[in-house]
Amino acid sequence: MKVNREIRAPKVRVISQTGEQIGILALYEAIAKAEDAGLDLVEIVPTSNPPVCKIMNYGKFRYDQTKKEKESKKSQHQVKIKEIKLKPNIDDHDLETKIRHAREFLSKGNKVKLTLTYRGREMMHVDIGQKQMDRVISNLEDVATPESPAKMLGRVLSTVLAPGAKKRKKCLNDTASEENFEVTKVKMKTKKALMARFRVTASGQLKRSRCGKRHILTKKTSKRKRQLSRPGLVDETQLKMYKRLMGV
Repeated sequence: MKVNREIRAPKVRVISQTGEQIGILALYEAIAKAEDAGLDLVEIVPTSNPPVCKIMNYGKFRYDQTKKEKESKKSQHQVKIKEIKLKPNIDDHDLETKIRHAREFLSKGNKVKLTLTYRGREMMHVDIGQKQMDRVISNLEDVATPESPAKMLGRVLSTVLAPGAKKRKKCLNDTASEENFEVTKVKMKTKKALMARFRVTASGQLKRSRCGKRHILTKKTSKRKRQLSRPGLVDETQLKMYKRLMGV
């Protein structure tokens, strides 16, 4: 805003300190009126012809304007990204503490960046870190939603959680449970066919031959080929489902 002699227009439309229209005056006359009242002449609408000026206390006006800006900034919440660092072999109690801290950050409206770093030979078991990441996300699904799936960048697996629970779509059959829904996702096989492909170990685990062996056995050493050709344990997330289908 231009004040007093900073105004360059030869004539201005003047408004008094009480809001009354004085009319169009020469600039020097408008400045004289403002000085007589002990106030300033402030250009408030420079685009009009002639420009509109008001007689006011410019110092008090600037103070009030700054005060309003500070109050408006206080009411606005700035979203910050808080980082939670994880390890593939993190202890259960430490993981619960991390989840509790992440929940506090999310409740305050902040985003949470989950970062899991692999060190040394931990890169040989990337799936362990992925399980830890999925565990944290599932524990926070009631208050947060991942902005994107967890991605690997070098040795770091990371994702960002935004506040707000994910809306679940209603199933057409409301009586169907989550367990039945998981079973329908897998191609159904008869008990006899499953028993031919799986073997129950003494510890209660399930073993099965690996799929796509021709692909994974290419360009491997003879020792590694022998290791890959052996039956492998069924993943814990699918163990319960296959046992149910087999009737074990």
